[in-house]
Amino acid sequence: MNPFTLKSQVTLRSEQPPHALLARAREHLEPLEGRWPLVFKLSPGGIVLQVLRAPQSPQPLWGRIDAQNWELAQLRRSQDLSPFQPLLHAELHADGEGSRLVGTLAPHPRIHSWSAVYAVVGILLLATAALQAPEPLYRGALAFMGLAFVFFPQLRAWHGFSSGRQELLLSLERHLGLREVVSKTQG
Repeated sequence: MNPFTLKSQVTLRSEQPPHALLARAREHLEPLEGRWPLVFKLSPGGIVLQVLRAPQSPQPLWGRIDAQNWELAQLRRSQDLSPFQPLLHAELHADGEGSRLVGTLAPHPRIHSWSAVYAVVGILLLATAALQAPEPLYRGALAFMGLAFVFFPQLRAWHGFSSGRQELLLSLERHLGLREVVSKTQG
């Protein structure tokens, strides 16, 4: 996965044949009805956030699977999942005696990070710091805020995606016996 990229290709392998892997996956799956539900929520700080509304379930995985196509997310304790949490979209294939899932991990397809708006505000703060702030303390504070506005939203999205990616892969290994196949070109 490239740094700051919110999408990655993934190949997962299991020693189980496809029919056995499918049966095992259904035992650990909360079925997804319809589309992935993206809703708006007011944070405790008064900021409107987009979140993935997950069902309450004891199952570790949530999604839709059939004999060929899989769409999965990891369920966590909270019903409100980060929209940057990776969703697995993959195809199931027979692989010798076992199975192989090949697909992508990506955030919700309708998510908007608002990074461009934050970047414009950050640039304006940096320009104000450089051109109009009279005191060094004010210049430093404005420059810090400007840099935070430029980089923080992207870093937050990337961190949420990359940590969610690792957690999902660990959950797939723990519950389904699927392990990531790392190619020589992958980082």
